Amino acid sequence: MPTKVSKVVERALRHLKVVAAGQSVSAADMADGVEALNDMLAAMSETLDFEHTTLKATDDFPHPDSLLQGTGYLLAVQLTDTFNQPLTLTIAKKADQGSALFASKYFSLPNTSHDATLTSMIAHRRYF
Repeated sequence: MPTKVSKVVERALRHLKVVAAGQSVSAADMADGVEALNDMLAAMSETLDFEHTTLKATDDFPHPDSLLQGTGYLLAVQLTDTFNQPLTLTIAKKADQGSALFASKYFSLPNTSHDATLTSMIAHRRYF
């Protein structure tokens, strides 16, 4: 079963200890989290190879499950100022790993061509 956007936001808020285990996320906190998630994914889509459409809390998270944990930590970093929470070393490290996972999934090099002249020049150069 797909993971809902609300679950990603809830995980981020738990990482920051804004929401305790067994506690529900308030509607206002959820709205702040979804807005931050949309902003974050929109910014990432400008440099990575995926399309972003605005998500609602009830939507399915549109990325592979392998990116869920990292996304929660990336979002936690985005929410530290909003919720006046410190950025811990653990959150920062796991967010960095999440960023690397996103890049490995969605980074692609643009189409390039090979200039044979450059290779030919190097191959025929003689060193004494």
